[in-house]
Amino acid sequence: MYSILYLKSGQGWGKSIITDFIQRSVLGTQLVYKTSDPQTILGSFNGQLQGKVLLLLKEMPTEKSQWNNMYRSLKDKVTGDIMEIHEKYKTPTHYKNFISTIVLTNENALRVENDDRRTVFLDVSPSRKGDLNYFKKLGDAMKYPGASEAFYAYLRAIADAYPDFNGNPPPMTTSKQDHIISTLPPLFQFIKDTYLIVKNHITDLPVQEFYRVYTSYCETHCISPLSKINASRILSNELKLRMGIFFCEWANKVFIGFLFTGVDSTKELGNAYNTFII
Repeated sequence: MYSILYLKSGQGWGKSIITDFIQRSVLGTQLVYKTSDPQTILGSFNGQLQGKVLLLLKEMPTEKSQWNNMYRSLKDKVTGDIMEIHEKYKTPTHYKNFISTIVLTNENALRVENDDRRTVFLDVSPSRKGDLNYFKKLGDAMKYPGASEAFYAYLRAIADAYPDFNGNPPPMTTSKQDHIISTLPPLFQFIKDTYLIVKNHITDLPVQEFYRVYTSYCETHCISPLSKINASRILSNELKLRMGIFFCEWANKVFIGFLFTGVDSTKELGNAYNTFII
């Protein structure tokens, strides 16, 4: 199973200088495909990926409505052992998948699941932002004779030294935690902002009051609120919660007025609670 390397940072932090070096000098453009077109993943045809070993997705202009589709498509198309290549006017053909994927973005480009095992988020440091002299020296060093060969040999030596390395599960970095929080669906974002961040622990919350506060939050943030039935269904499906005047304590913490139902173990209850932990 192949992983997705996700690099998100502000503009001018230098995250693309390494991937440009890999594309230009290490692997070569014939083995690397770089695009900012989300249809490369979301579209029906992907013949341009045939024979590639690295896919660079750079600054894809995806909307929030596309985040889930982008994540599912990446899982299906580029992280499995077999990849389907579908060229226009041709019958789809299956090939062994050799593609690794790197996502470079300044904004959120996909929504990952809490138990995601495919996406590796690295913390990108802003310490060299705007340091043109540093990046000029780095760029010049990348042009030294033999620099690309030395870089490849260095990575090859690491791979040979750890032949049984397994990156699963990927580390929970600060970037990944921030990403999961920032891409929460609006209903969960409301719960986080209204109750958890401000530690507004409520032990008796009628459904009507919860929904009133929720709709007010949506109006303030220009969000279309869910119906009361849909909100209850989502909470029930996602966190095994039932809206009501109940409360739940776990690890000496009070969860707002919901009753956990169908939870089989303390660990599962903890996982549900940790969805909102910051």
